Amino acid sequence: MKGKGIGFMLKSCLKKVNYILTILIYTSIFLFIVHCLYVILNYKTYIMYSAPWYTSIFIYAITTFIFLCIAFTFKLVIRKHIY
Repeated sequence: MKGKGIGFMLKSCLKKVNYILTILIYTSIFLFIVHCLYVILNYKTYIMYSAPWYTSIFIYAITTFIFLCIAFTFKLVIRKHIY
């Protein structure tokens, strides 16, 4: 059982976490694009609000950007420990 120590198990676990982070990154980008398309296609429903129709796009953009910064930081740390 050579090579099956703690280091091997840790690298295997980190690879799984890296894969899950990749899925979350792509999912958040996809959800942002879908939300933007939804707001753009239904902008007439936002006419009654006092805020501009694109305000929710800005809010989603800021939260998506913050999440992506955090996720990419974790991916860089994980990649440093894997390789």
